Amino acid sequence: MRPDLRTVSGVLALVVAVQACGDPQASAEAYSVSDSAGIHIIVNRLPLKPVGTWAVSHAPTVLVGSDESDEMHNLHRVAGAVVLSDDRIVVAHGPEPMLRWYSPDGEFLIGAGRPGGGPGEFGDGEGAWIYAVWPLEGDSVATWEHGPRRMQVFDPEGRYARYLVIDLPPDMPVGTIPRWQGVPRLASLRTCT
Repeated sequence: MRPDLRTVSGVLALVVAVQACGDPQASAEAYSVSDSAGIHIIVNRLPLKPVGTWAVSHAPTVLVGSDESDEMHNLHRVAGAVVLSDDRIVVAHGPEPMLRWYSPDGEFLIGAGRPGGGPGEFGDGEGAWIYAVWPLEGDSVATWEHGPRRMQVFDPEGRYARYLVIDLPPDMPVGTIPRWQGVPRLASLRTCT
């Protein structure tokens, strides 16, 4: 089915009208309009942005790690951060507590995780510290340790909940991180005790 040229022309005219709402000089340089047998031809000179493109604000919306006099704001070897549904921020990094929960305005709330090999602990040395942190359903978070191929789950209040060892090839390079599709459901994770 061939689209109606009047519909296409109308949509393109709407695009031009929306574009014209910006800076007139920038708009004039961004596109041109010509006519061919009663059909408007619009040429857009702006580069296309790739899918998933995002921009960083000029001013931060929250500062975490800005108070150097407060040890809970000193961050080192940050492996990642997630924002929970209530806008709290969980940061995974090197020194203990290795998981830190911050309020939406950047104040330290709670911490979890210390060096070691037991439940809720993270080993020292290459391949054993936190490599990634992911959000889970219900505002729990999961961490990834490459050496033991272990995911640990912590509840929204920072309490250790469970762990899962993922059987991966032994020759996988250090730093390899499993990738999730969407937010994993806690019920779908096999757990070890």
